[in-house]
Amino acid sequence: MLTEKTLPTSDGTIHYVEGPPNGRPLVLIHGFTGRWQLHLPLMHNLALRYHLFAPDLRGHGQSSWTPGAYHLNDYVADISALVRTRTDQSAVLVGHSFGGAVALAAAAAALDAVAAVVAVDPPLAILTDDSSSIAGVRNYLAALRALRQTEGTDGEKLARLAAFRPDYDQLTLHRQHQQLTQFDPEQFTWVLEDRMFRGLDLATLLPRIPCPVLLLQCNPALGGVLHNATAQTAAALLPDCIHVYRPDVGHLIPQEQPVQLAQMVADFVEIL
Repeated sequence: MLTEKTLPTSDGTIHYVEGPPNGRPLVLIHGFTGRWQLHLPLMHNLALRYHLFAPDLRGHGQSSWTPGAYHLNDYVADISALVRTRTDQSAVLVGHSFGGAVALAAAAAALDAVAAVVAVDPPLAILTDDSSSIAGVRNYLAALRALRQTEGTDGEKLARLAAFRPDYDQLTLHRQHQQLTQFDPEQFTWVLEDRMFRGLDLATLLPRIPCPVLLLQCNPALGGVLHNATAQTAAALLPDCIHVYRPDVGHLIPQEQPVQLAQMVADFVEIL
């Protein structure tokens, strides 16, 4: 059974769900514009073995919007507080996409509270001098921001979203629409104006992470956002890293291959 809870912070509250205390704490961190529910397929395969926590990041889902406070370090502070106050031992952070960047930065900040990190296809090029490999991601976010800021009825917004993403079925459209409604669009601006990661770079961040890291790279040809050069650089900078490349799946591995991803997470945790 999952229980919904809140964590008070200095500038709002973080909404999260917690599973039964069945083992080592695992904190599941969703990607940009997401919410904790995206982890449900993965949680089903991990809940019997581990003590699961799945937060809505600030500005997402049912967590507070925090205008003016959307630097990566702000998200990190929330995750660090969750781990330090709500778990009874060091936790494994499992972050997908942007959540993977949050997890890595949190491991560098909350040294004794983080036992390990699983970073699932994180867009780490944004922490380098050359982010050209994720130019498509930036363009997508710019288009999504324009869509999010357009006025209209729910029906009109759904129609525009359907035109923007013709690959979505009706259920996916409604889910994405609700996620965007719960998402503070100021966060788009922080990314697109290069404010969210200001002052941070791979060369200084990753060597400060002492715990083991599973760096999972998905296939860029199928939509993966962690390209080869950045993945190899990151793996070399991390003091204790297992780098795995999955050529058979793209960026949406948590939804497309939850069983396989859960098995990789479990295999990694069990060798710690």
